[in-house]
Amino acid sequence: MIPDFQSLMRPLLEAVSDGSVRRTRDLVTAMSDRFGLTDEEREALLPSGRQRRMDNRVTWAISHLFQAGLLERPARGHIAISDTGRQVLAAHPERVDMAVLQRFPSYRDFRSRSSVRSPAADDVIEAEIVVDAASPQDLLSQAVTENRAALEGELLKRALSLSPTDFERLVVRLLERMGYGRSGGVEHSGRSGDAGIDGIISQDPLGLDRIYLQAKRYAPDQSVQRPAIQGIRGRLDGRTG
Repeated sequence: MIPDFQSLMRPLLEAVSDGSVRRTRDLVTAMSDRFGLTDEEREALLPSGRQRRMDNRVTWAISHLFQAGLLERPARGHIAISDTGRQVLAAHPERVDMAVLQRFPSYRDFRSRSSVRSPAADDVIEAEIVVDAASPQDLLSQAVTENRAALEGELLKRALSLSPTDFERLVVRLLERMGYGRSGGVEHSGRSGDAGIDGIISQDPLGLDRIYLQAKRYAPDQSVQRPAIQGIRGRLDGRTG
């Protein structure tokens, strides 16, 4: 029988507990072997016919573990266990599921973005029954929303892991794609460790109407306080005054 994605969480952590970096497609095979799937079950497709059911469930399990910080993605299509993942393995020898992941702030944030209620430990089975009873349109809407939340979470983690200079370039590039400087130009002017201006946006061809940019990086659970805003404004005034 093809396992649900929550039943795959602990086995996936075990598969990379030795510190190895594994390819996702190899883990699909490993999980299929572990659960003794038949050839027919291994090839079973989703209703859309675009993906094998087992591939989909392994992918979802990995995505949820990653959002909780139990897995890392050192390269595209590859995963490795994190220190947090090792701690969870030791603390939960029987099962790791959404109720366990819910204890991690990054996972709660992911579930909040996806607007899908995370079931508590006593709710897991009931939640699966509700999903089975949902209409195809409801399931499609839920999948799209959760996919988007997972992508947002991964992009945020990658942005936070960039070097200061690369983060500045990311912000400048984002503003450019939003349409700033379309009639003039966008320039990255910052350097790593520079407390000054990180970017200059010319809103007109002559560069008379300019926007000066300073990129600051904060963790998702941090709010920007007034002193930080005043400090940035003071530095910008010093450069532009």
